Amino acid sequence: MENTTLLYHILLTLGFNVYATGGRVLKAVQPISSEQEYIGEHWNHMVLILTLSSPSSEKYILDAGFSNMSPIAPIPLLHNAEIQNSGFSRVRLVQEGQMWRYQVKYSDLGAWISAYEFSTLPFTAADFVMMSYFTSKSEDSWFTKEVVVARMERDEEGRCVGDVTLFGGKLKRRVDGKSEVIAVCETERERVEVLEREFGIVLDRSEREGIVGRCSEIV
Repeated sequence: MENTTLLYHILLTLGFNVYATGGRVLKAVQPISSEQEYIGEHWNHMVLILTLSSPSSEKYILDAGFSNMSPIAPIPLLHNAEIQNSGFSRVRLVQEGQMWRYQVKYSDLGAWISAYEFSTLPFTAADFVMMSYFTSKSEDSWFTKEVVVARMERDEEGRCVGDVTLFGGKLKRRVDGKSEVIAVCETERERVEVLEREFGIVLDRSEREGIVGRCSEIV
């Protein structure tokens, strides 16, 4: 939520008409969920809705906090609105009653996957404080058990063609719809090296020592 909160304040500072709403990430796309149902448990995500100050008053959604599945451009808030995302992946919005679903497809031949659902009801800062507290502190949240880092891959012309994602100890690269495992960390030291080499994240001594004993530590 922090990335999307930053984007929200940038847009406000630039004078855009934008507000935040809540979303529910669906079980089928949560990394450690054994369930394949496309239902959400609770509000645990942030989505921005921006209205252009034009005669048409077009609305768009923006989301800077959904890891490698985030849209790389605003999406019109219209049923079946679809944009090209990184590589061969595409994303779209589907309206179901008063709720909207954000869907992703990783290749031209792939199926649409419902990732999360959201409403157009404005949420307050206090709403997101509670949501953020749960996701960062609760034992029921996978964010308190796993390490996840992602960055986008770009070609020589600067176009987004894929992503590199570290989840737990497994490092994957997906480019042009093809996914491959490029490294598996067997020790915490190997993962610290991957964080620095692949993502530019350098942990000092105290930060490395702080990993010891945590449930996310590779042992």
